[in-house]
Amino acid sequence: MLRNILSIAAFCVVLALRTQTQNLPVSWVDKDTGHRVIRLTDEPGSSGFYFNVNAFTPDGKQMVYTAPDGIHSLDLASLKTRLVVPNPPRRADAGSDPRANFRFGVHTIVVGRKTNSVFFTKFDADTKLSTIYKADVYTGEVTKLVALPARASVATINANETLGVGTYDENATQPEQEYGRNRPQGTGTAPGSGPAPPAGSLVQPEGKGEMMERRLAARIPVVLYTIDLKGGKVTILLHSTDWIGHMLFSPVDPTLLMYCHEGP
Repeated sequence: MLRNILSIAAFCVVLALRTQTQNLPVSWVDKDTGHRVIRLTDEPGSSGFYFNVNAFTPDGKQMVYTAPDGIHSLDLASLKTRLVVPNPPRRADAGSDPRANFRFGVHTIVVGRKTNSVFFTKFDADTKLSTIYKADVYTGEVTKLVALPARASVATINANETLGVGTYDENATQPEQEYGRNRPQGTGTAPGSGPAPPAGSLVQPEGKGEMMERRLAARIPVVLYTIDLKGGKVTILLHSTDWIGHMLFSPVDPTLLMYCHEGP
């Protein structure tokens, strides 16, 4: 049964709809394939991880997902959910800006391959830096790890949970040239201060193709780097003016990293 549920969770995740005009049943059989589809979440705006990002705990019992109120876990046997890491309260100086919670909220990276932990970042409005944390999926205990370099994001954690990998811009560039997952969110001239879709959003922005063309043509100098999750040591892997993205560590080899040269 657990294996069947895992397969359904991995490939047939149906997320709670934003609209109230469509009320899907909790479970139904697809008329074309004969497969049973199960709705896993009830929170409006909830979302699964990007397809290549691990969402399952090493013990195979929990799946992590996001919702507007924070990071949740789903028990794959009972299908019960719980809030693991809440988003911080809305800032008093946020005003009516709908992106404020995204800027200063928690941003998932990946579920660990070694421990039953979810890794995430949170932006500090005072230092204008993002910090990596991890949270125990069962207890909710949060551990602060390391602060990222200026203008940096992190996209993946290695198999033994000792390194993070991401990119950072070598220079403070115009934010409208940027496009990418898990960019640091700031205000004013801070890096990554441009508009961004809600965390986990499956809706593609208008003009995405043109945005991708513009970002690739900008030839922004970037650095692909590792960061030690205990001491914070940063190691540069390469300099590039291409658009580097989709960093992904091997699930078993802590020294093997995959990445791509982005483009339209």
